[in-house]
Amino acid sequence: FINHLGLWLLCEVDGFSTVKRNNSNNGKHHRSSIKNFNDLDNMLVHRKSSPSRIMATTSWWRFAELTSRVFVLSVLVRSLHSVLLVDHDHDAGDTIIHRSTKALMTSNTDQQDFHTLSNKEMWLKNHNTAALCVVQKDEHRYLNEWVDYHLALGFSDIYIYDNSDSHKPLLQWNAVRRSRVNPTINVTSTQVHLIHYPGQRVQIPVYKDCATRVKARYHTWVSFLDVDEFLVLKRHDNVVEFAQEYAKPGQMVGINWKFFGTAGRHEYETFPVTQRFQCVHSTSKHFFIKSLMRVTDIHPISHIHSPHMFPRRQGVKLVDTNGKEIGGSKHKGPRDVALVYHYAYRSHQEHVDKRTRGDVYFGNRKDRNDWGKQAQQGIDPWTGKPLPDGSTFDDTAWVTLKRLVPDFATKYENRTMREEMSCAIHKDVTSQKVDQTKDEAVEEPRTEDTVALCAVAKDESWYMNEWTDYHLALGFSDLYIYDVSANSHTSGWSHRHNDSRIHVIPFAQDEDFKTSAYQNCTRMMTKFNHTWVLFSDINQFLVLRQQENVLDFAKKYVQEGQIGVNWKVFGSAGRKKYESWPVTQRFPCRLSYFFIDSMRMNTFAKVSDLGPPQLITNTTEIPRKLGTRLLDTSQKRIINLDRHNGPRDVVVIHHYLTKSEEEHATKLGQEKGKGSGIFYSPPKGPTQEMEEVPAGSIYDDTAWQVLKRNDPSYTRYEKRLPIESPKCEYSPEGF
Repeated sequence: FINHLGLWLLCEVDGFSTVKRNNSNNGKHHRSSIKNFNDLDNMLVHRKSSPSRIMATTSWWRFAELTSRVFVLSVLVRSLHSVLLVDHDHDAGDTIIHRSTKALMTSNTDQQDFHTLSNKEMWLKNHNTAALCVVQKDEHRYLNEWVDYHLALGFSDIYIYDNSDSHKPLLQWNAVRRSRVNPTINVTSTQVHLIHYPGQRVQIPVYKDCATRVKARYHTWVSFLDVDEFLVLKRHDNVVEFAQEYAKPGQMVGINWKFFGTAGRHEYETFPVTQRFQCVHSTSKHFFIKSLMRVTDIHPISHIHSPHMFPRRQGVKLVDTNGKEIGGSKHKGPRDVALVYHYAYRSHQEHVDKRTRGDVYFGNRKDRNDWGKQAQQGIDPWTGKPLPDGSTFDDTAWVTLKRLVPDFATKYENRTMREEMSCAIHKDVTSQKVDQTKDEAVEEPRTEDTVALCAVAKDESWYMNEWTDYHLALGFSDLYIYDVSANSHTSGWSHRHNDSRIHVIPFAQDEDFKTSAYQNCTRMMTKFNHTWVLFSDINQFLVLRQQENVLDFAKKYVQEGQIGVNWKVFGSAGRKKYESWPVTQRFPCRLSYFFIDSMRMNTFAKVSDLGPPQLITNTTEIPRKLGTRLLDTSQKRIINLDRHNGPRDVVVIHHYLTKSEEEHATKLGQEKGKGSGIFYSPPKGPTQEMEEVPAGSIYDDTAWQVLKRNDPSYTRYEKRLPIESPKCEYSPEGF
């Protein structure tokens, strides 16, 4: 079409030029052989000539062809550009247009605004404005808070790309949103633009589309966030003011994440996200950045490949708010000017929903098929560890929302949620990458004396309530439980128990997992500045004979080095089956001290005197610094922790080795061809094998009395008794 139109114009110019050239030729007006448009068309079709040969006869032809081509082409490109960019924006109730590649929505209002405004008017409307691009998938219940927050923060337009299979919920949300009156933020019908964008792995295509869109509309700045991310400005009230200072011509600004945990919440509630989740989860993910930039600095748009960093024109730098250049998507930047608060988990139930509906970046990849199942078990699929509660309180985003949109304070401030928020030390305590900046401390280093307890658990969730309640009531500040269970019951228990002093760490079950766990826990003791630590198991209870609090005992007997604490080994008390009563109540019958395992010990150590963790090669001996000693409470030096019959009048470990015959068989397995009453000795350490599980001959319910005294709620078990009664009797071997 352009070729023919240009040649037609050339025909007219050719005629005019020929008349002028031949005006003196006997007074006759003579045209060239190109008489009309048909002649030109035939000449091209039959290759008798070409546009270049036609143009060669006069400079007028060249000028006319070039001018006509450029003019017509520019008109067509501009028209096509406008249609492709604008006609699939929509607001609720607008017309749906289906294209061959994807279903796109069109907004009569938005389209009319784009086509009726001149370039100058569009530039005047959007100059010095900041736009926000987001892609969401079935997250419409969070959008009111997220949209109101960022519009109130100063973003002029929000482009929401809907990756949901059904677009109806978002249309309904938008219809309700437009009908409500909120004078605080003065929302107009054209500020929020919805684009239906179904498909897999759409985040990067969406970002390319949105970057092109905001460029065509002459926005000055743009940022790309997710629905679970909130931009928090600490020195500015408006994003444009922030952008004018930090996203100046020639530089993009990178803003670090601040990660939030579940705050101990398990269910969705209709309260704002920024109000429900205010517990910071310390993780190396804090180092990831999100960017805010001038739209014209993104180049080329087709090279967008990451949600964190964007292609830049030559000479444009990506810097943090200190002006330091950023070289990658992870950067340890300042946190005193701006942060992106990332509520990646929300509650346990919401995290399950998130993992089940799929990811807009990765799509339904095969290696993520079990992520929904892991989420149901309370596991973060990224780390393989339990969902973190978060450890440090921070309500800045919620305070900002209440200030910018007071309606949220009016509606939610005086209402009570079903679940209480609980900020606890995060469960990913094995991570060695933590942000130690002032703003991002993991757990405040302790300035007072504390006693921690390290234990390894394997499929022992049935006994956790009693064991943790007992030792917390005894004065332990923190319990570090390394879980090597084959199932997720212990992790599920920790979420239900919801105590900030209990830290369950999933741990790989290798050949020497207990040694590895002790090595890791030793590092944690130094890292979190504990004063003392006891290494124990879930079937062991520390009994103090002269003090009521473990801290008092530690200050008196473990002023330096280590103390060895002897065992008292308890038998089955004649019980055959498991019953849901406390262990310390069901098994009050101990074996005599002649039983060789009674001469074994646990280590109670001063943290500052611990040796290097890598020197731990077994669970019996914990390395210590040169010049320090391992003693018992009578100050007698201990040479062998496996064979030391020390005093038990100050402190002792009640070791419930077998429990009932059923529980013992479950723990250690049954030997083929033998009855269920066979006693199986522990796999490591000196042991004695007997023909039956020993009941225990000496009655001792001290641990049960301590538990009732320190936690009177356990007296409820005395109102009803187990089916089986305890029977303390000598074993055939005399124990």
